[in-house]
Amino acid sequence: MDISPETAGQSPVITRPEDGELLERLKRKREEYARRIGDEFTHPEQAVVLGLAAGKLGPLDAYIKHKLLSEVLEEGTVETWSFSKKIVEDPIIVSISEYALPQALEITESACGIINAYCSNNLSAVVGGTGLH
Repeated sequence: MDISPETAGQSPVITRPEDGELLERLKRKREEYARRIGDEFTHPEQAVVLGLAAGKLGPLDAYIKHKLLSEVLEEGTVETWSFSKKIVEDPIIVSISEYALPQALEITESACGIINAYCSNNLSAVVGGTGLH
């Protein structure tokens, strides 16, 4: 994300990489996020809601990262502020907003940094997690 004096006051942008190998790695990462949401659930909403009911943020984290990475791969660029607004308006997030909106916003902010690091192949900026394979 370009955050410099010239872009102050503008939404940071995540850009899809051009490198074919990196794109394939990102597509595999998107598949990993889909598995983390929960293979056993027909709808992501079930995994997110049941995960939160059990005190687990993992499915919510995976849902947001999957949604963001999908948008980057499909659209080419994502303005992070616009994406945050989409998350707040997302039907799944709306359904859990009374008890998990702050967590969803924190996860969204973190997800933007992580996905940007993956797209720019700056893996040293990501601490923890399963990485990009």
